[in-house]
Amino acid sequence: MKIISGIVLSVLLAIIPYQFVLADCSPPPITGFVLKGSLAIDPKNKLVWNRCPLGMRWSKEDRCSGEPSYLSHDEAIKQAKVYGQGWRLPSGPEMEKLWFHSCKGPKIDTRVFPATTTSDHGEGANFWTASQAMPNMFYYFDFSNRVIDMHSPGFGLSVLIVRDLSHGEGVKK
Repeated sequence: MKIISGIVLSVLLAIIPYQFVLADCSPPPITGFVLKGSLAIDPKNKLVWNRCPLGMRWSKEDRCSGEPSYLSHDEAIKQAKVYGQGWRLPSGPEMEKLWFHSCKGPKIDTRVFPATTTSDHGEGANFWTASQAMPNMFYYFDFSNRVIDMHSPGFGLSVLIVRDLSHGEGVKK
């Protein structure tokens, strides 16, 4: 009987840590963002994000449709301004707030930003930031490979845009 109890205990000890690891891999609940159609409002950081990459549109099916645009850094800045109302490229620290940490490293919540992976055509889902890494180089986030790197501004990458949360903007849940 002691041998069977020892075996059962060994099996339980082997399974329990594995269950905790699995729990860490499940996506967290969508907390912090208030989703309003094409917008993801982040009241904690006082930001409003466009949920689709530039070039794509929010559809009636609650998803992004179309193809993402691949823009140079200057084109990305200009296209963000076309949206008006203070839309702009996010800074590196603002973009970093989109990541949550999982057992596989940092990830973006594709329930909040459902089309980030559509920008990956084999070299990663790369998105510009407004943050300069060094002269003539800007940081970008690769949401497929979970890395931050830099590139020259003439290279075409995808773009998520952000604006500051207006004081009177409703964030009721």
